[in-house]
Formats: sequence, structure tokens, C-alpha cells
Amino acid sequence: NVPFEGFERNPDVGGIWNIGFPGSPMYESAHFISSRTLSGFRDFPMPFGYPDYPSHRHILSYIESYAEHHDLRRRFRFGVAIEAARPDGEGGWGVRFGDGSEQTYAGLIAAVVCEWRPHTPEIPGNFDGEIIHFREYKHARQFEGRRVLVVGGGNSGCDIAYDASRAARVALLSLRRGYYFVPKHIFGKPADVFGEEGPHLPYRIERPILQGLLRLLNGDLTLLGLPKPDHSILESHPVMNTQILHALRHGDIEVRRDIREFRGRQVAFADGACDQVDLVVLATGYVRGVPFLSPGILADDDVSDLFLNVFHRYYLACEPPLDSRPLHRLHPDCRDGCLWRRTEGRGGQTRRPEDRPASSRRVGLGGPEGHVFRGVGVRHICSEVPRLRRVKGVRRGKGPADERLRSESHEVASSRNHA
Repeated sequence: NVPFEGFERNPDVGGIWNIGFPGSPMYESAHFISSRTLSGFRDFPMPFGYPDYPSHRHILSYIESYAEHHDLRRRFRFGVAIEAARPDGEGGWGVRFGDGSEQTYAGLIAAVVCEWRPHTPEIPGNFDGEIIHFREYKHARQFEGRRVLVVGGGNSGCDIAYDASRAARVALLSLRRGYYFVPKHIFGKPADVFGEEGPHLPYRIERPILQGLLRLLNGDLTLLGLPKPDHSILESHPVMNTQILHALRHGDIEVRRDIREFRGRQVAFADGACDQVDLVVLATGYVRGVPFLSPGILADDDVSDLFLNVFHRYYLACEPPLDSRPLHRLHPDCRDGCLWRRTEGRGGQTRRPEDRPASSRRVGLGGPEGHVFRGVGVRHICSEVPRLRRVKGVRRGKGPADERLRSESHEVASSRNHA
């Protein structure tokens, strides 16, 4: 086992899934967008009694049960924030905590996710009503008797827009682009289970089949006022929500184009339409980044130095040893060689962690979610490597870790093809 210390700024495990934690983006109607079947840790599946798509309360209970099962709480220091982390020049990381203390670690895993710092776009004009980011939204009672405009059509935006369609006096949804809407169930099965059980086809064949299937299931969504997508499916994250389609078909909500400007209580849109609004909810996402890393290490909203959006090209903290098994065989518990950092010794020779003093080989896990990777970990990345390699927009860089990880991704693809 790899010695490690974990730090969590909140008083317990759960991270964003605890709606009571300060800054949590959870709202009462929030549910997982992947199924119970494929979302649990392999060594601790989600309970069979959970619904196909668990609520945030189920997920919090699951995380707490996982921590209890593996006795993880004793390995974490709660109520401790990390102010800064930087390479120490000797292959490790120096970490400064909120109380001013510092500690050096052999490696660093920043499991902070990105749902903590809201992204707020600048919109011309002045608005005399109320504007909130959707992180401040908690329940549909906030909409009662009001004219509500939701800006943004991602998964959370559509959830909140549907809530508005049930509670608000008037509900509007502003979109600047089109999306693909995937039903949560296809032929009675959760959508991801249906996809997992189906054949793994080349992307050029899979794409038109999926688009045709969605057209068959959903019909022509432009008839509902939704913009036509300007991209192919799988090139951008689809919306796992068809409740909003139900609301549109019943006239409980209307679609508007991108906002041009505010005019007091009036909102003018790009197509010339203008509506009176009391409350604007900005479902415009979050600033992606790690607050305690300097821009020189990882800049906000810039993942160009992250291989597969996870592994840093120049500060790799999850590299398996040279003589280890293939990466995809190391993922179940992230143990025994999964948390490694290669450091260069004198003469350019590779030094392994076991060659360093035990006190310097601890691995620090920092961030609002502690050990929880919110369903995205090494095991998920490895299982999706063949698909990710086919999707446009995956950067193929030339950092020191790229060639090693890229060769292993080909090995994963080869093993899947032979299977």
C-alpha cells in the first residue's frame, strides 16, 4: 500500500454531493446522469436497491458508506484547506495549508473537480431584476410567481429549466447553440448500459447510427424551437434529460436565442425577441482549474498540459512503475503501483519511490472532495481510452509522460479488440 495523507476543507466526506456544504452546487432535483449500474467503484458497487439514476442524497450516502467500508476517514484531516502547492525542485511537492503550516510530499493528487468557482459571462446593459448563478439555486420554490429565464442548456441548466416550467409564472430557456438530447432509458435500459452492451463500432459508423437513433426516439427537435446542433454527436457532451422536451411539447417553457442585452426588466435576444423577466439564472458552468496551483503549472480553463484531461504532462503523479502491468490492469482500487511518481536521480537515472525515505514517499490527496473522484478515475479513463482517441479535440502532446501513456492506450485498445 502507498502511504498517503488526505485533506478536506469541509467537515466530512461528500464534497459537492452534500447540499449542506458551503458552495455546494447541488439542488433538490439533482440526479446522477450516469446509471447506478456503471457508476459505482468496482470494489464497492452501488446498492442494488438504488434507482437507475440515483439522486444527490443517494450519492452522498454511497460516498459515506464507501468511506466507512474502507475506514478512510481516519486517513483524512477534515476542515483543512490547501492554500498553495508547488514543485519543490527535488521531484516532490511542497504544500502550504490554511493554518500556515507546510509539508512536502512525493506526489500530489488534486481531486477538486471544477464545480466551485462559477463562470459568469458579461452581458451588455443593466438588469433591474435578480441575477443568480445556478450554484445558488436549491429548490423550485425560488421560482414561484416569477418570470424566470435560464441561460445555458447543459444538464444542470435543463434540470433547472424543467423545475422552472413547473413552478414559475413564465419559464424561458436561452440557448446559443444546439444540443443532442439522450433519453435516460433506451428500450427500457439505462442509456449507458444500452451503449455498453451494444457492439463497439468505429466512430465513423457509430456516429450516424447514434444520430439516427436519437432522431427516431426524439423526433425533429427544431420543431420545439431548439437550435440544430452545430456539431456531431460525441464531439460535445450530450444532455441526459428528456423532461425538458416534455415541458417544451406541453408549452410549459419556451426557447429563446442568445441574450443580446439587458434593458431594465426587459431582456433582448439575438433574434430580435424581447421578454420581461424577474429572475435570470446563469447556468453557464464553472471555471475549470485547481485554485491552489499557480497559472504556471495549470492555468484556469486550459487543459492543454493534461493528457486525456487528467495526467499532467510535466508533473505526472499517477504513473505506474516501469516494470508494472499495463495501466488498464491497475485501476480497480488504485493500489499497488497506481500512485507513483518517477523522479530523476543523479546522472538522469530513474529513481523509484521505494528508493526514497519512507517519510518522503507519502502521497498527498487534496481538495474539496478528498478521495472522491466523482465517478471519474483511472479505471474510467482506461476503459474509455479507445473512444477518447477517436473523438475530435483530444490533444496529443509531446510531454515526457505522453509517449508512455499513449503506448499503453494502444495496448488497451488492442486488448479490447482481441476480447
